[in-house]
Amino acid sequence: MRAVYCRVVSAPKTQGVGHGGPLLGLVRRLAFACTCVLALALAHVGVQAQGVARKPFSDDEKKRLAAGELVTRPTSEERGQLRLFGGTSWQVIDAAPDAVFRALLDTPRYPFVLPTVSRAQLVSEQRTLRRVTIEHKKGPLGIAYRVALTIDHAKRDITFKLNDALDSGMRAAWGFATVHPHGHGKSLMAWGLMADPGEGLIVALVRGIMHDWMLKVPWQTKRFVESEQGRKLYGLSVAARCGQADAGQLQKCAP
Repeated sequence: MRAVYCRVVSAPKTQGVGHGGPLLGLVRRLAFACTCVLALALAHVGVQAQGVARKPFSDDEKKRLAAGELVTRPTSEERGQLRLFGGTSWQVIDAAPDAVFRALLDTPRYPFVLPTVSRAQLVSEQRTLRRVTIEHKKGPLGIAYRVALTIDHAKRDITFKLNDALDSGMRAAWGFATVHPHGHGKSLMAWGLMADPGEGLIVALVRGIMHDWMLKVPWQTKRFVESEQGRKLYGLSVAARCGQADAGQLQKCAP
């Protein structure tokens, strides 16, 4: 469980109220209490989602993964004024983990791996931190918001959260994407997301199918990375490159 930290949200100075005045003290105490309540609420939902993700795969889920199918565990919850939904999903991808992770860091090509995304633009970048503007369009209508990504290159892990709702009306969003080796030359991608997209017009039009879209990211990543374009951009898996099923022959063919 991640620790939850509460901090005092400083109130603006008001003329006529001295340092430590009763009004200023009350405002600070209320701001502190509200910040703690919101942090604890988000943490509670996050812990529940993590619990769902950490549950071992069932026999049926193992068979579906082995067959190349997407495994999903949707969840939803109302917490205060937040109407959160999302969950966790997994997909085996016929590409090396480093290749899949490169695709997840290829911001301009997010429309190929994120359902309904029409454009993604890098706003700022450091080695372990990025801010990205995401746009969705449905006909003439569109929304945009900004997310902050924290990147652990060694673990091939990305965590993200809503950084600026812009004009989207989105109330909250956070999640993760991680890539692990799976067999010889393949990857297991895990994806998790919890969000309250608000009540905008586009959200109202697609809310019924949005939950399904949110968990299809690993499946769409698989389609793109395994496509001809994806293989050229990020490299082939050992199995695809060698065209062999025998482990010994694969080992000889691998660079």
